[in-house]
Amino acid sequence: MHNTTFFKNIELNYQKLEQDLHLIHEEHGNGIMAIENCLIIIDGQIRQLRAMLLKHHFEAMGDEIYFFKEVKPKFIVKYIYYNKALQIEVSKPLSDIRNQRKFYQAEIKKIKLHRDSQSEFYHYYKRNATFLDQKYFVRYSYDLKMAVPNQLYDFDENFTTSHDYSVASILADTMLLQYISDRLLDLELPEEFNMNAKTKISWTLSKVAIIELFYALHQQKAFNNGNSDLSELMRYVENVFDIKLGNFHKVIQEIKYRKTNRTKFLNLLTENLNRHFLDNDE
Repeated sequence: MHNTTFFKNIELNYQKLEQDLHLIHEEHGNGIMAIENCLIIIDGQIRQLRAMLLKHHFEAMGDEIYFFKEVKPKFIVKYIYYNKALQIEVSKPLSDIRNQRKFYQAEIKKIKLHRDSQSEFYHYYKRNATFLDQKYFVRYSYDLKMAVPNQLYDFDENFTTSHDYSVASILADTMLLQYISDRLLDLELPEEFNMNAKTKISWTLSKVAIIELFYALHQQKAFNNGNSDLSELMRYVENVFDIKLGNFHKVIQEIKYRKTNRTKFLNLLTENLNRHFLDNDE
């Protein structure tokens, strides 16, 4: 299989994975059952990714590096993230809010300690460095003089390099910090809303409009310094504005392929705001 076709097919599988995960959350919410169902879907996609790789021969070392540095971690990070989220949900105390808050804060400390434990590679990856890529992201290229994972001899050598899992782990840590921050926020929300229980803000325009608005803000990296997850953001929007967005991925694609006036709602906002300012100037 040609490299272009190989990577294109993987990207199609990844898009389907994203859609399937969204549908599971849409149907089952964010609880333990939803997470378990997500893990089943992710496991199937990773097994399929492995089968595709074993049938493929890379035309150049750069293609293999790209696969293990950029492509495979996108799938593995999902597994790490949901597996850890499941552990958190199962282990969290069912007692009062104070103990739950302490539990989540302890989990944040664990994640930061884990990040510190691989600080050398973390900085290499975050700087977009490449000078060690042929050792980190090419199979059978372990350098025992460098730091390698403790589970080196448990690896499937045909599907693993010394550091592709480390990339996924770094990405998962970021997602988990956001996940736990959201759970901490959930603990605070009831108290805040009870201060003024009569106040309720609902979105009264179309679902397409709110998806276009928040997708634009997401692309602008307006939330959490650009580290927010799109699915998490859309679920937050659903909770805050009391609206079900459905398959927002499909809506985004429909917006993308509009023949005219692609950013229709954003253009309308700009036009109306400018008109408002002009009217006030007169």
